[in-house]
Amino acid sequence: MKEEFDITKLRYHKIILMADADVDGAHIRTLLLTFLFRELQPLVERDHVYIAQPPLFLVKAGKEEIYCYDDKEREEAIARIGKKNVHGAALQGSRRDESRTSCGAPR
Repeated sequence: MKEEFDITKLRYHKIILMADADVDGAHIRTLLLTFLFRELQPLVERDHVYIAQPPLFLVKAGKEEIYCYDDKEREEAIARIGKKNVHGAALQGSRRDESRTSCGAPR
């Protein structure tokens, strides 16, 4: 693959990797990055590879939804909304529409 790769013939100039926010997702990202670095290193060196970071938790209260990227943010969101009204969940394998709202805009 290395020998056949020609960066001047790129059709798309961004490769965005997105996996679950859990340990398995981190492992998958590591494997993909390792592959890209070993086999298609110019892509990495010339900033064509991006990592989308999905949120780990979703805290809901009524219509308000807050995506949280770590335990600290989750606790802050719960404190802001109030514990009585909160429905929280760890995100696992988000649906496509959830990915669009949680990862679509830069953080």
